[in-house]
Amino acid sequence: MSTEQQATVKQTLFILQNLSPHSWEGKYSIAAHDMSKSEHFAGQYVCLGEHELEVPIPTDVNPAALAITALERHRDSVREQMMQKIAVIDERIESIRCIEYKPEE
Repeated sequence: MSTEQQATVKQTLFILQNLSPHSWEGKYSIAAHDMSKSEHFAGQYVCLGEHELEVPIPTDVNPAALAITALERHRDSVREQMMQKIAVIDERIESIRCIEYKPEE
């Protein structure tokens, strides 16, 4: 039997009330930092409390496989974007080819 303790990540979460909510924000939010103390958000948030969270780190995950999967998705996305850009360029080339050139006399 192993006496090794599982690694965890500890984080303090701040429960905030948004005093000037925008349409995309709710009245309450949770953040990893106390935005009520930030100059950037001065007067926009008040901290209603803190909550300590401890999450176990999974031991059955292969980080290399996850990195490869993420890179493959990114590659596929870049490939799709490039194909769309190439299609636009090809359309422009074809439209220029349709113009009949007549040299000045």
